[in-house]
This record gives sequence, C-alpha cells and structure tokens, in this order.
Amino acid sequence: MRSLDISAALSHTRGKHTADETRGGRDMAEDVMTRAQAADYLQISLATLERWIGKGLIPVVKLGRRVLIRKAALDQVLREHERTRGAEP
Repeated sequence: MRSLDISAALSHTRGKHTADETRGGRDMAEDVMTRAQAADYLQISLATLERWIGKGLIPVVKLGRRVLIRKAALDQVLREHERTRGAEP
C-alpha cells in the first residue's frame, strides 16, 4: 500500500478540477448555494428561508461555520409542495 502525500496532492490539483469535483462538465459548486442564493432561487426572503431551515423543511450542509444548501434539495422541496391547478390547499 502506497502512502499519499496530501500536501503534494493538493498542490498538484490546486486550481484544477478532479474527476470527483465535476459532473458532466459542471462544477459541483453549481450544485450548492449559500442561504442568500437559495432565498433568491426560491424567490423568498432570507428570513423565510431561515424559518424553513429551522423547521427542517430544507436540509443544509454545514462546513465549519458555512451553511450550504444543495440545489437538488430545493428542487425536491418545490416538487413536494407543487399543486396542480384547481387542487385544494
């Protein structure tokens, strides 16, 4: 088993995207949003988004102090709350 020098690996790929960081030619960074970006995407206020996160309606990813939200999770929330025309609330 070969040992891997992490600092060498990071310096080698710094500024480049590895196969794990891209999907179909897109950056994975396109798949996550900040709270402000998510609120804009959903066309709601940041306060409403924070309330929904607090209620557990929108799952988040915490990286240290950063809170990120996956676009797929937002799309899922939209699908789950989608109503057809004429349907009762």
